[in-house]
Amino acid sequence: MIQNDIFSLTSQSGVQLANNHSVHQSRKKRGYRNPNRESGRFLHEGTACGVLNIHRTDRLKFLTEEGCKKKIDPSKVFFVISSNPIEQRASDKQKRLILVGGFLGAGKTTLIGKLIRHLQTGGLRCGVVTNDQATGLVDTALAETLDGARISEIAGGCFCCKLDQLEGMLTGQWQDDPASSPDVIVAEPVGSCTDLIATVVLPLRRIYGEAVVISPFSVVLDGRRALASLGGRRTPGDFSKDVGYIYRKQIEEAEIVVVNKRDLLTGEDVADLLARIESNFPEKEVFLLSARTGEGLAEWAERITATETAPQRLMEVDYERYGIGEALLGWCNAEAEVTCQHPENGDSFLSRLSLAISSTLAEQSFEVAHFKMALTDADGRLGVINQVLSGTAPEISRSFGGDFRHGRLTVNLRAEGDPDRLREIVEQCVRQISQDGVTAELREMAAFRPGQPVPVERVTML
Repeated sequence: MIQNDIFSLTSQSGVQLANNHSVHQSRKKRGYRNPNRESGRFLHEGTACGVLNIHRTDRLKFLTEEGCKKKIDPSKVFFVISSNPIEQRASDKQKRLILVGGFLGAGKTTLIGKLIRHLQTGGLRCGVVTNDQATGLVDTALAETLDGARISEIAGGCFCCKLDQLEGMLTGQWQDDPASSPDVIVAEPVGSCTDLIATVVLPLRRIYGEAVVISPFSVVLDGRRALASLGGRRTPGDFSKDVGYIYRKQIEEAEIVVVNKRDLLTGEDVADLLARIESNFPEKEVFLLSARTGEGLAEWAERITATETAPQRLMEVDYERYGIGEALLGWCNAEAEVTCQHPENGDSFLSRLSLAISSTLAEQSFEVAHFKMALTDADGRLGVINQVLSGTAPEISRSFGGDFRHGRLTVNLRAEGDPDRLREIVEQCVRQISQDGVTAELREMAAFRPGQPVPVERVTML
């Protein structure tokens, strides 16, 4: 049974707890991590007038605004705080959260898109939470093309460092409109992060209890990069040892390893990679699939929606080395307005610009982690091109579908190297493509190295 604390609005103090205990004491007894964040319902004379996850200092502002809209007498409003952020009636389905991790360029976004459509075909309502160290994400634009799915974005840090925000977004998706809330939310953490079992999965399991089932944590690998990183056939896709430390830790903590891009591996490569995974990470459960073709998707989806997370141990992480590995990666995000005097083919434009950037990166020996560009226009069309390994050509993953005259370009570039130099390369190539009737004007630009990861909470014992 869900227990509630009832608060009434007062003109002087803003909030007063009905049983005269402080907010901190009441919530601390029930094991809450953050006494300043609350989930619950606003009741006006017994009738619900709002459901939200909110910082308690904002409650008075919310009531004032809503009171003006709905002619509510504040003196007759009560805020009911649930001991679980998700209020669940006996008739409700149990909610499910699926975290899909993996390194930059592993194909997580494409795989999640296919997973969402697969779940929707089975009659489930779905939500997605994307995540990155910066704003202006191609991944979010792609997620927004998933009809019927609710989309949220957390930028400026990984889920582990933004746990309060993640909890708020999850609870918001589930509670904003309970009648149509997602049955399943799929969350995609930043590709350069690890230690997510201890800093995200287990804290969320404690917060939500039985109201939410958290699926086994899946880590997605690009089969080609995995083979190189584990000492197999060398490809133009190997990182320095400190970046490789993060990569291997991601595999180590996975409850399920998903080897993606099966269609790009030979039978010999598959056998070699599976043997290396077994040798380095014994007894890992491995799924082979292709997000592009859909091969193996149904089997993986059935596995992660039929069971829940059950980590057997917590891995040790050297956070100093983890931070060094992240700091070796450069992030560059850019947005530009593109204007063409004559109709320009969207896919051709993306291909020319991405090839110019990719070639310059190769000439200067940058190892690409993931390079994405998206082109959108006022008609809602979206084209996307990707490069996930140095030495491979950028590929159109979503066709723009024709010509355009005005569009918005988004660039997400992650590579091992100096972010200021990445910025210069993007700026240079955008300037160079502004010719022959095409003008590309940069509007926003950010280049940086990720900061030292500092989790909000880290579970140290199972």
